[in-house]
Amino acid sequence: SYILTFIAYNAGPKRVPEWITRYGDPRGKPIDEVVDWIERIPFPETRNYVQRVTENYQIYKSRLGQKADIVADLRYGR
Repeated sequence: SYILTFIAYNAGPKRVPEWITRYGDPRGKPIDEVVDWIERIPFPETRNYVQRVTENYQIYKSRLGQKADIVADLRYGR
């Protein structure tokens, strides 16, 4: 999951299983639940980092000629 990878990079790998236990696993959830999950990240810096990197990931995909589909990427963690 890109989202979980971004979190691990910014907040540390131990945070991912901790937050999955606390908030559930965001992978494969409806888009509104994934966005809510990201909004629950208790560290403002990490929450902002995940949002910005996810947005920029879409921009770079588009620039490289790939289909930018933030909804699918958030839903499936790609």
